[in-house]
Amino acid sequence: ISVQPTLNADLSSRDKTAKEGDTISLVCNVSGTPHPNVTWYRRSISDQKQNERIGMTGEGLNTCLLCCVPGIGMTGEVLMIRNISRYCNGLYECVADNGVANAVSHVIKVTVFFAPEIYLPTKRIGQALAKETILECKITAMPQGVTMWRKNGTELQTGWKYRIDAYGDDEYTITLSLRIRQIAKDDYGVYTCQASNRLGRDEKSMVLYEIGISSTKSTTVSSSGTPGREIFISGKHPQYPVITQRNHQTKTTPFASGSSRIEQGHYKDTATSLYTVPSSILILITILPILELLSGV
Repeated sequence: ISVQPTLNADLSSRDKTAKEGDTISLVCNVSGTPHPNVTWYRRSISDQKQNERIGMTGEGLNTCLLCCVPGIGMTGEVLMIRNISRYCNGLYECVADNGVANAVSHVIKVTVFFAPEIYLPTKRIGQALAKETILECKITAMPQGVTMWRKNGTELQTGWKYRIDAYGDDEYTITLSLRIRQIAKDDYGVYTCQASNRLGRDEKSMVLYEIGISSTKSTTVSSSGTPGREIFISGKHPQYPVITQRNHQTKTTPFASGSSRIEQGHYKDTATSLYTVPSSILILITILPILELLSGV
């Protein structure tokens, strides 16, 4: 007599949670005649469309790989995962089939918890007085728990001076940013990114230091034409709006976008952005008199 496979839900595992380093067992209790073969698949929570077949041994599963080769699974109603890690997070599906009617399956969600780990993209950042800057740290944890920025042991709060934002990078990681406005002398120093959950805590520190304004670089350009002739100037920073200064009077001249009809004088080509010190090049435009031009013919 052949009997189609049946899943015994009361005797099978439900969703499980574990800490990194634990050993867990997933049970898929099935019955049928002949007795069904059970194959395990794993789907990452972040990509639930791609199945991975689990390789089993007599001692159970020792590692979880994000990319397993389909077709290497073995049969068994119990899947044991030893020394579980965050990479074992996901949905585990057991499929029971004995060749009679349709196969049956059961899905178990496994969530792995671990203490926070902090990574700093940079440990030192410089900025000038009265400017603005952003400090960032990346926090990997499950669950995320409590996160903060501190300076001199004091927790910083969002307000006019500071703004703290958190951005999700992936399933476990967030970027915690600290924006500092109108930097003053007492803003320089050590800033600490801190994170904690019920499994532990971590912190990393970085330094904000003062930098000065970049020095200007000068060059002299002489035209070979009469006053008022069009002069072509190559913009040094075409990706930024160009601000020019002539004889201590600020005026806008499209140096970066082509030619302009200008007069003799000093011009400054300046590039700036929100988080960097302005960079400039000072250009002296000298228009040669007509008599000098004629004498050179």
